[in-house]
Amino acid sequence: MKLKDITKLNLSPQTRDETEVDHVAAIVDDEFRMPQTDTDSYRTAAIKRFIKSKLSFWNNCNLSYDMVSEFVSLKCPYCHSDMNPTNGGGNNSTSSVVFTCRKCKATGTLTLQYDDGLCFSPKK
Repeated sequence: MKLKDITKLNLSPQTRDETEVDHVAAIVDDEFRMPQTDTDSYRTAAIKRFIKSKLSFWNNCNLSYDMVSEFVSLKCPYCHSDMNPTNGGGNNSTSSVVFTCRKCKATGTLTLQYDDGLCFSPKK
């Protein structure tokens, strides 16, 4: 995305030093630098900013757990109850989220590639 195309997002000066920008990384970085005015984490604030601005967004190393927690639901294959995200982690290219069944405590793991594992785009 061209920097001129995302100037409406009011990125901080530290974030605006390139001509071509990964807007997901730029907005996450910008939210990290900004003092948080409510109880949201910078990750949640970034997700809300994408949605409010009607921008496409995808998971990266900072957003995977929050995006999965907010937008993905799993059913336990053993008892068909809801599973909740309970833990997570990652490395240089993937992140994993562990889900635990509310009822029988079975676990499952969802592993996503960064930058293309979970993507959202508004209708054009």
